[in-house]
Amino acid sequence: MNRGLVGVAIAALLMALSTIACSQQSSILGRWQATDRPWNIEFLSNGTIYMSTIGPAKKGTYRVDSNSVLFVDLDDGGRFKATISQPSSDELVLTDQDRTFTRFRRVR
Repeated sequence: MNRGLVGVAIAALLMALSTIACSQQSSILGRWQATDRPWNIEFLSNGTIYMSTIGPAKKGTYRVDSNSVLFVDLDDGGRFKATISQPSSDELVLTDQDRTFTRFRRVR
């Protein structure tokens, strides 16, 4: 395969992965509430996240990679990483590295 075709193939793959990540990131936009504990999350389109349990919300930034992994960096130095799955448009499941999961419902 010549170098030109390899370059085009790599560019196409990167664009496809970027589209998948952007699609996942846009599908989680909005407010979410955990179904089994007092935990609320809000994802904004500019990459800002607000997370609250008991007390004031913590602000930070987030991104979702092409493998549906959510990375959160809070302004207070806290970091969070979880895999995202969305069984429906109104349901979000975050699974931590230790395989514990939290189910959220979209707040309307």
